[in-house]
Parts: sequence; structure tokens; C-alpha cells
Amino acid sequence: MTDQDLDLLLDRWDAPEASPTMRSSLRAAIPARPRRKLFGVVPLRWALAGLAGAAGVAVAAGVVSRQPVISSGSGQLEGGVYYRSSMRVAPALAIWKWFQLGTCGGGRGVNILYNHDAQTYVGYEMEISSLGNGQYLMSPKPLTRTLSQLTPLAVGSYRQVASPPLPASRIVRVGEAFDVDLIVVPEKDERVFSRIELSAAPFGKPSWRDAPPEQQRFAGMMLELSAPKLYQNGALIAEAPNAGQGGSVWFYLPDRGRYLMSLTNSGNLNFAEAGVLRGNTIEFQVGGESFQLTGVQSVNGGGDRAVYVCHEQSFHLNPDHPLSKRPLFGTAGLPMLLK
Repeated sequence: MTDQDLDLLLDRWDAPEASPTMRSSLRAAIPARPRRKLFGVVPLRWALAGLAGAAGVAVAAGVVSRQPVISSGSGQLEGGVYYRSSMRVAPALAIWKWFQLGTCGGGRGVNILYNHDAQTYVGYEMEISSLGNGQYLMSPKPLTRTLSQLTPLAVGSYRQVASPPLPASRIVRVGEAFDVDLIVVPEKDERVFSRIELSAAPFGKPSWRDAPPEQQRFAGMMLELSAPKLYQNGALIAEAPNAGQGGSVWFYLPDRGRYLMSLTNSGNLNFAEAGVLRGNTIEFQVGGESFQLTGVQSVNGGGDRAVYVCHEQSFHLNPDHPLSKRPLFGTAGLPMLLK
């Protein structure tokens, strides 16, 4: 365990007990259900930070401004204008409460937050129509599809819960943004919301240098995934256009489960040192087989780093989703958050 790992654990050790008021408001927002072993050998508290680019959409679990962000993605609209869709948390210190919510969609279509333990989700669909001259009509609508139809990570019987009233349609110009609240805790002045921004130029890649101080301390443990390729015993078996950042990166193989990789185990003994990150490639061995994952690097750069691996053999996807039958890649939180 490194000094940085110890600092993280000590920071969490003395966390004050949540007040009855906060507990009741959280239960009202996302009702709780008994814990379930959904992600393999250990029960996880929350969904991981998104299925990065399952349909070729960039997802970065990290930051895009001085405000904490759960996930973000970007693209281009009719007329050449660029958009960025992000799930954000306010105030900044509330990021630790909400960071492990799962996200689905982004921007032009569906925007969803979901909780694996409670098997609940909230969200909306966004319609964006070009009006010309850099102006777009943004119209948030109720969901018309279920979570299990949208992501293979939705395993179980999820139910939609009420969210704050959707805002009215509005004209948004280049340089402006449109916010939609998904969870609000009035007693704590906290909110989790979706923000869609418009720009005449492509949005830059998220940078941890722009993060709030509450998140910058984690930069040394963060991994970046970009157009990964997976080799098993020297043979190429999968590749994808994914992009994302997180405390862990992972790949899923049908009938084999999921392999999580991180630069630290941060106290989670299910992660064992099994490989190395060298340049933009992770190499490790598990169960007598060797794997190479290219297109992954530390966000801080640097030399060779030890890699900790957790093989979740019982991990599975929603069998009714078409993506469940193929290898997939993604990003997740730090191992300390995946217990």
C-alpha cells in the first residue's frame, strides 16, 4: 500500500455518520433494496462509471471543468456545431456520495443515472432541433425506453423512479448550456444534473489539471482508455473505439467474465498485483493465460507501473441485450469504491 492509498483510507475512516434527514432524503430519491452480488465475487455498492463507448460514444469518468463530473461525452450536431453532455454534481464535496452512480446515454438521446443495489434509475430523453444561425431548440422528454433496452449492464429488474420536473423547451445558442436536474436533495443543497453545452469548435479532452482540488489528488491513480485492442496469448481477439478515464479499466469476455485493472488496490484485496503498465500497454497473466491491452495509459504519464487485476468470473451482462454476446471495454472507479 502506498502513502497515497493510506491517505485515502484514513480520509474515509473518520467519516461522520449520515444524519437521519439525509438518509431519508436519499431513500426517497433512490429507494434501497437488499445488497446483491451483481459484479462477481464481491458485492458492489453502485454501478460502475458507465459502459465507455459501447456504441462508439466517448465516455470519460472524471472531470471536464472546475465542477465535479460523473461522466461526459461529446459529438457533433447538424450544422457543424459540437455538443458536450456531462453528468455533474453540486456542490463539489458531494462528488463522493454520487460518483459511483451508473450513467447511460448522453447528449442527443437518452440521459440516465442508475443504482445497481436499489435496481432503480432516473432519466430523460433530449430532442435537439437545429433552427439555423447557431441556434438549437432543446426539448427534454420523458423516457420511452427502459434501462435494460439501453445498456447490457442493466442486469435484473430495474424500475424507474420519479425525478424532478423536466424543464420547458428552450432555444440554446453556441456558447450556452442546458441543465436538467435528475436528483435533488434540498436539505443539503445537493443536486445531480445533466448539462448539455454547445460550441463552434470541438471540445478539448478532459484534464485532471482542471479538476477541483477534491479530485486532483486522485490523478496519479487514474487510467485513460483510448481505442483499446486486446490480445490473448499473442492473438488479437477484440478492439473498439472506446475512450474514457477512470480509477480502473476493464474488458469483458463472454463466458469468461470481466477483468478489472488498476494502478492500486487501495485496500481491496480482490485486486492482486499481476502485471505492468508499460507505455500504452498493460500486460498481465491470470489463470495461466497472458493478456495484453493496448490503448491504455496513466493520465499522469511516467514510467512503468505495477498493475493490480481482479478477475470477476461470475460477472455477466443482460442476456437480452445484443451487446452481451461480444467482448466489451469500459472504465470504472478505484478499487476502494468497488468493495
